[in-house]
Amino acid sequence: MGWAITSPEYTPPVLRCPRSVGDFADRRSADAMLNHGGRPSAMRRGANLGGVVALVGVLCAFVSSSLAASIPSDVKKAVAFVFLSDDRGEPAVDRSGNPIPLGTGFLVGVPKGRARDRVYLYFVTAKHVIRQNSTGPLYSTILVRFNRLDGSAGFVRLRISGEGDRERRTFFHSDPAVDLAVFPVSLDDTVFDFKFVPRDYLTAKDEFTQLQIVEGTEVFFAGLFTPFAGEPRNYPVVRFGRIALVTGEPISWEGTKMNLYLMESASSGGTSGSPVFLYRGSLQPNAYALFKLAGVMTVQSATVRPAVSVPDGGAIPASVSNAGIAGIVPCHRLYEILFGPELQALRTKNQ
Repeated sequence: MGWAITSPEYTPPVLRCPRSVGDFADRRSADAMLNHGGRPSAMRRGANLGGVVALVGVLCAFVSSSLAASIPSDVKKAVAFVFLSDDRGEPAVDRSGNPIPLGTGFLVGVPKGRARDRVYLYFVTAKHVIRQNSTGPLYSTILVRFNRLDGSAGFVRLRISGEGDRERRTFFHSDPAVDLAVFPVSLDDTVFDFKFVPRDYLTAKDEFTQLQIVEGTEVFFAGLFTPFAGEPRNYPVVRFGRIALVTGEPISWEGTKMNLYLMESASSGGTSGSPVFLYRGSLQPNAYALFKLAGVMTVQSATVRPAVSVPDGGAIPASVSNAGIAGIVPCHRLYEILFGPELQALRTKNQ
């Protein structure tokens, strides 16, 4: 079977949004929540990319304090699925000929300097998603499947940084226990149908503390449902839950001490790397719902054993029992990578 695969050249891509994210945040109206502009020519090195839709600052579409409110379908457009690559850089397939999924990831946009209408684009996932058997060496390549405007889906090949690489292609937290991986990516918006999570949804540690996330805080996430990854295109599943534990010390999680929030929700292996959103609705007149990225889904609390053999001799882990508790890497850990010295230096170099 032939697959549509793109191998973008490695550059910190600069995307041009139709209007400033800050302008949308100030408007605070439901129709300003999501915006889509025109689509110019494909992005190459240093080119502008129009028509990118940012999920902007403060979400005002929800008027109920319950998560029973509808989740905008455009939230799912920031999500993509990660698949296993074979030695040729093609999708590794199971016995039925279907591509083998590894997990979920999502797109984030970082403003280019003071020009808030221009952003760098990054793909974020959980670090264990790009490890062989979840705990072994890093894969050399992964494939990320994005939906296309023509109703199909296409793979984007992402190389993972290895020893001796002259250029960094993958960025991690300085604390190796932080289960996050970040890739600079380049997407053609005349081909792919995508959105990204903007800077306004991200929080540094001080800002994150002000969100006052406590036990009982409602959250939701969008990601891969392993039994149904979709064939012609991605169909992210949206699931809901509540924060179950907030602690001031690292939690021993799957054999590693991590700084996590625990969430009560029926997650599954394919949701690792999913964006987890904090939502607080409002029933007060002229009040606005709060919508922020709470963090990134990591491993669920479950008994894990190899379930699917793959060509390189490894296996994709699948849970046998689910305790109904999942770990969330706090958003400020992602912020520390995106605005850390390595990516800051790379953006400065390519301005």
